[in-house]
Amino acid sequence: MSSKKRQKPLYSRGKFELHQRPGRENFEIRWYEPSIGRQRSRSTGRGDIREAKQELDRLYLEKEAGQSVCPTCRRPWEENRKFLLTQSMIDYVTARAGRTSIEAIEARLAHVHHFMKATDRLSDACEDIDEEWVDAFREYNQEIPIVSPTGKTRERAPATINNSVIQLVASINFSHRRRDTLYPAQFKALKPDEVNRTPVYRSDLPEIARMFLYAMEQPVKRANLLNFLRISVLTLIRPEHAHYISTDPAAKQWYSNRSVMNLLPHGIAQTRKRRGIVPIARQAVPWLDSVNGVIVPTDSVQSAWSTMAAHLGLPGDGQAGPKLIRRSMATLVRRRIEEYQITELELFLGHRPGSAVTDLYAPFEPGYLSGVLAAIESIIDDIEVIAPGAFHRDFTADCSNVHFISGGKIA
Repeated sequence: MSSKKRQKPLYSRGKFELHQRPGRENFEIRWYEPSIGRQRSRSTGRGDIREAKQELDRLYLEKEAGQSVCPTCRRPWEENRKFLLTQSMIDYVTARAGRTSIEAIEARLAHVHHFMKATDRLSDACEDIDEEWVDAFREYNQEIPIVSPTGKTRERAPATINNSVIQLVASINFSHRRRDTLYPAQFKALKPDEVNRTPVYRSDLPEIARMFLYAMEQPVKRANLLNFLRISVLTLIRPEHAHYISTDPAAKQWYSNRSVMNLLPHGIAQTRKRRGIVPIARQAVPWLDSVNGVIVPTDSVQSAWSTMAAHLGLPGDGQAGPKLIRRSMATLVRRRIEEYQITELELFLGHRPGSAVTDLYAPFEPGYLSGVLAAIESIIDDIEVIAPGAFHRDFTADCSNVHFISGGKIA
């Protein structure tokens, strides 16, 4: 009498297997429980295969934390056997699945896995990773350019590679904390100032005004670019965070009665790239009150920015990306405030965290970051002289007869 063929699992770790039950949307985890002498199962509550795998990984870590399992044959390693780096990275990603930075973590460790696969190092253990191994990883990735969705290529920055090394250190040390027999990482990531090539180019005020004139040029009406320029000048926000600013009351970001903007959307956790609560220049309050919802609704303004940069003759080689506004505004503000107000600028930029009391109450009190606010308001007044309507009105400038001479002056 023939027995029913055993269903092959979609994914497995240790004794835990992932299956799709017929007629059921959610995936199921199955495993044999020796204590009761039979198979057990539980629903993942997930219909997405990736999320279901994460649920299985969580169960595995919960039930068998500290047990080293071969990711190929799923059999426990012998005592004192080395712990695979691939297993360490899987465990680390699983444990960090709920964090807002999980996508960045996965992407950075994916570069490590790609290097291991390409160089036949998938069997390397955590104990094998030393400075020489990391140097090979750096050299390998330095030769792989970054390709944009449009097919453009650019050199991979050392800081980008170092971010993967930082994540690798975190992964190995995470496994070390779970396993007494495993050593911590035997190498160190480079310090930011050792790998970061911070662009030195800064736009002066006339050049920033030219950006506004370009964004307001009739009849093109580059609304998203204009709004990006506005919110960047007003808040000195990091460009990747500008797309999360909303005036929708549900977002709990724009407080019109106090002229205050919370750069951190409601329900989002703070990260090392801190987003604080900042006062808004008086010139922009009517504009913000007229906006209903997300200020820069596109995922990115990179394309519009690149076109503008080429039109205005901004330098290339990473010197004049969208972060140029943040850097340039920080420089202009620094020149217009007193030495004792530098702390205000650091708070504005998110470089210095405030106390719990300061974060909750101070932003809504008169005089909060007043030195930086006054400097920004004076900069906006100067921009309005060159680019009328930059903050007061939408698309009223006609640049067809405007010509520029050296230094960004209007002729």
